[in-house]
Amino acid sequence: MDFNGNKLKDLRKRAGLTQVMLAHEIGSTMASVSNWEIGKNDPPYGYISKLCEYFNVTEDYFDNRPLDVQDSIVVYIKGEDGKSIQLRFVEPDERRTPGDVEHIGDNVWEMAIEPIRCHFIGPVHGSVMVRNSAMEPEFNSRNAVAVRLLKQKTAVTPGEVYFVIDSNQEGHLRRLYPEDDGRVRMVSNRTDVFPDYTLRFSDIFLVFKVKANITLF
Repeated sequence: MDFNGNKLKDLRKRAGLTQVMLAHEIGSTMASVSNWEIGKNDPPYGYISKLCEYFNVTEDYFDNRPLDVQDSIVVYIKGEDGKSIQLRFVEPDERRTPGDVEHIGDNVWEMAIEPIRCHFIGPVHGSVMVRNSAMEPEFNSRNAVAVRLLKQKTAVTPGEVYFVIDSNQEGHLRRLYPEDDGRVRMVSNRTDVFPDYTLRFSDIFLVFKVKANITLF
C-alpha cells in the first residue's frame, strides 16, 4: 500500500486526538505517528490494521490518492442478511439534518452527521440532534449528542445511553437494557410521558454510543 499520511492526520483531527493520544490508543509512539502523517515512512501492516479498527475504516481508505475535503467517512457493517452495507457519513445540508439516514443504492446508505472535534471526549463520528424531550433533563430537545458507531450493535452496556436507528430509519435516544430473547428494552428519563418499549435487535439498523451531551447556547 502507498500510504497517504494526510488521511491519517485528517481522521486524527476529526477525532480530536493529538499524536500522543493516538499513539497511546494503538500502542505506538508519537514519533511514529508523526512520521506516518508527514510521509517519512509507512506504518507496518499491523499498525495499519490497528488504525483501521480504531477509526472504523477499511484499508483502502488510506490509499495514496489526493484527499478531497468533501470525502465522507465510509464504514462497513453487516446487514441481517449477512451482506456488507456501506455507510457513508456526510455533512448535513438544507435537505438533511444530523441523524437523518437515506438509502441511496444497493447496500449503500448515507447518514447526515455533524463533524466535531474535541479531544476531551475521545473519537466520535460526529453529532446528531436530540429531537424530543424523552431524555430531559439530561439531554434537552434541540441540543445535540456526540456519538460513535458500534460495529456490533448488540455490544451495549446495560443502562448506558445510546442513539438507535431502527429499520424504519427512525432515531431513538434511550438507555438500553438487552434481554435474553434478542430484544432490547429502551428506557427514557421521563417514563411518565415516554413509557418503556422493546425492539428486536433484528429490527435495529444502527446503534451509536453517546459520548457527550452538547449544549447549544
